[in-house]
Amino acid sequence: MDIPNVASQFSAGEGGGMRKNPTLLCAPVMADSVDKMHLDVSKAKASGADLVEIRLDSLKTFNPSSHLPTLINNRPLPLLFTYRPNWEGGMYEGDDNTRFHALRLAMELGADYIDIELKVANQFYDFIRGKTYDKTKVIVSSHNYQQTPSVEDLGDLVARIQATRADIVKIATTALEITDVARMFQIMVHSQVPFIGLVMGDRGLISRILCAKFGGYLTFGTLESGVVSAPGQPTLKDLLHLYNLRQVGPDTKVFGIIGKPVGHSKSPTLFNEAFKSLGINGVYVFLLVDDLAKFLSTYSSTDFVGFSVTIPHKEAAVTCCDEVDPVAKSIGAVNCIIRRPTDGKLIGYNTDYVGAISAIEDGLRAKQNGSGTVVSPLAGKLFVVIGAGGAGKALAYGAKEKGARVVIANRTYDPSRIIIDRIPYLGANQIADNRARELADLIGGDALALADLDNYHPEDGMILANTTSIGMQPKVDETPVSKHALKYYSLVFDAVYTPKMTRLLTEAEESGATVVTGLEMFLGQAYGQFEKYTGMPEIVRCWFTDPRSRTVSSALLHAPASFKLPLNGEGLSLGRTRKKFSVRSMSLLIVSFVVVVVLFPFPTALCWGKDGHYAVCKIAQDYLSQDAVSAVKELLPDSAQGHLAAVCSWADDVGYTHNYRWSQPLHYETVMIPMPINMSVSLQLFTTIQCNSNRNSTPLHVGFLGDLGGNTITVRWYRRKTNLHHVWDDMIIESALKTFYGSDLSTMIQAIQSNITDIWLNDVHVWESCAHNYTACPNWYASESISLACKFAYRNATPGSTLEDEYFLSRLPIVEKRLAQAGVRLAAILNRIFTSKTRIAQS
Repeated sequence: MDIPNVASQFSAGEGGGMRKNPTLLCAPVMADSVDKMHLDVSKAKASGADLVEIRLDSLKTFNPSSHLPTLINNRPLPLLFTYRPNWEGGMYEGDDNTRFHALRLAMELGADYIDIELKVANQFYDFIRGKTYDKTKVIVSSHNYQQTPSVEDLGDLVARIQATRADIVKIATTALEITDVARMFQIMVHSQVPFIGLVMGDRGLISRILCAKFGGYLTFGTLESGVVSAPGQPTLKDLLHLYNLRQVGPDTKVFGIIGKPVGHSKSPTLFNEAFKSLGINGVYVFLLVDDLAKFLSTYSSTDFVGFSVTIPHKEAAVTCCDEVDPVAKSIGAVNCIIRRPTDGKLIGYNTDYVGAISAIEDGLRAKQNGSGTVVSPLAGKLFVVIGAGGAGKALAYGAKEKGARVVIANRTYDPSRIIIDRIPYLGANQIADNRARELADLIGGDALALADLDNYHPEDGMILANTTSIGMQPKVDETPVSKHALKYYSLVFDAVYTPKMTRLLTEAEESGATVVTGLEMFLGQAYGQFEKYTGMPEIVRCWFTDPRSRTVSSALLHAPASFKLPLNGEGLSLGRTRKKFSVRSMSLLIVSFVVVVVLFPFPTALCWGKDGHYAVCKIAQDYLSQDAVSAVKELLPDSAQGHLAAVCSWADDVGYTHNYRWSQPLHYETVMIPMPINMSVSLQLFTTIQCNSNRNSTPLHVGFLGDLGGNTITVRWYRRKTNLHHVWDDMIIESALKTFYGSDLSTMIQAIQSNITDIWLNDVHVWESCAHNYTACPNWYASESISLACKFAYRNATPGSTLEDEYFLSRLPIVEKRLAQAGVRLAAILNRIFTSKTRIAQS
């Protein structure tokens, strides 16, 4: 089965940059006094609204001649005046002429917009005698609180509104199903006039977000959650910061969480932040779906790229997909659907089991004080799964694969489907749900009814995993198992993550069990989904993994937590060469090794360019101790005159000469050397790792194997075609030299040195230090670079993008600071090595 590669569908997103759509964001204000309206208008401006809808029908007392000038004069934002009658969903109960007078006065005073209902639009135009007001646009609106009409009827409605001489057409309908919204999108895309198309209710939420993609004139966002002028309105805050509305445009790809219910999910928060952080042009939305097959067939455009699937659709998703991953097929449940861009086919996956089982294994290992056995800690354990739905199937499958003995307990109880079965430890003729029995048979386990779980304790140290929604908000007082039964479990997992600590987990913890929250499963499965959504696993790993606390690349997976140079003289062979060295040769090698390598064992591509190498060593020279200065001068060639900078770019200089051509692959491939390393390393080893000088100071030098530290990401640096790695190696520095330093590297170095003694002065002792008296701390330095790669290097630098002033000016301070840190740390390492001649002699 082909895995969809959707990376090519994404254009570079601009995190917080210029907006990508003309859709206006309007904040409805429904205060009961003009004074409160003034305050709310100011709040709307501060919250990022483009205009404010003034709902005149919400005022307790309204005097148009005094209140309208007060509202319109000195307004901080454009205002839309609406005076909605109760027969159209508003609060006004008077006659139309009174409304017409107020709206006409608003137009005369220079209101930016007024809204009038289609039902009385012609009457209103007669009332104002067809007069037009240059400063005011007229919105003619129609609201349907029962349904969403057919496309044909919606088209007729648009024509009727246009016939009234409306400047802007507004149609609001009600979603009975989420598929109703597609009809509104169809009208919106083909509209030849400014069009506001919104579908009310929870199932219509996507209309309020994706209108920015399909060309809607405006959308509404409330100042406070729940204080709405129409059903289903999101907040301004969510539109701007959760959905990144300004960055949604015609090319934006759509993702979402399919479920019923779905509002509890944290997926939109997680995925949209990831899209924003990584500069991916996508938006992730809530999808309240009743009929999965109908939804997928309705939204069949390649604009709808991928979906997460949750309760109750995971099992139905298997039959709705054109192809299903073998693991998902074995489990019988799909939680991730990708639309393959080449042919539009739907591919189903299951990432639930990996996230949950990994989290449970980690919990058991922690309980066992980190036992490092290669066998899963689940092997041989009795693993009780509550629930036989999609998540239950995933955990049962995963536990079985890890060698656990699995028992299924299901709460669903349909008398028409029950069977009689003998459950071990419970006695004869116990009732088990047919669904649980089927799953148990599938994985070779046992089944029992959930009601019997309180009395089920065949052994101590069992594992319990709840995969149902019992205990989820708002029913947080519910729990699937009584507290007294929890004492028989060594670990309890709950897939519910809202709240994070459910009643089940709280009582399990009180009973002495290790608990694993559903948040761990959520993050694990989300990571897997996001990787499939984007087709960019390395960049996804970059964002999803905390670089300071977790393994983030195969380099760090094998690297030591710290690095300390041992000083013994035993030889180490490399290839067919085995050499031993004199004390002086070894000492020279130590200097060369540290100067040019420092922190070598990380997979990446190349290193700082020659200017970067030179700058690091020049900075380091000023921070060497007297012992280090003397040792370096003695050990370096006479031509170097004691200057580190004279040898820093040596590997770059010779790497493409005939004698050293063999070393080229090793400039970008992993050079893994067991720790601790012996210092009598052959000179050949020295040449292979010369290029890695201070590589951990360069963000993309602890980048990822999948893109060779950015080497496979082709971009344009202004007009010049290059790759992302080269941008960070050379081009940022080159552009800085030309733009700010008169093409003089020494001037740039002086500026960096000035910052070290000024704005960075208080940080220098942190840069120099290394825990436990280690010579160097590569893991820590690398984690810094990974974090910077995630936040700055990869962000907005997708394949084919053009990097210009915004990228250059925001990244240059990072490069200059990393050069400073590398220089200070290089000096600190050499100072520690050459603290006394005794240590050198011992080598």
